[in-house]
Amino acid sequence: MFYLLDLKYLLSITHKLQVAISSNFNQQTKAMYAPSNALAGT
Repeated sequence: MFYLLDLKYLLSITHKLQVAISSNFNQQTKAMYAPSNALAGT
């Protein structure tokens, strides 16, 4: 019983980490591509 609870807890933590990492990655790529887009005039 406790094992299942721990598994769900671990899964929720890893999911939150993945979401945080992906959103941070998206922000970084936007920051990288924003100047080139502004230069290209798009």
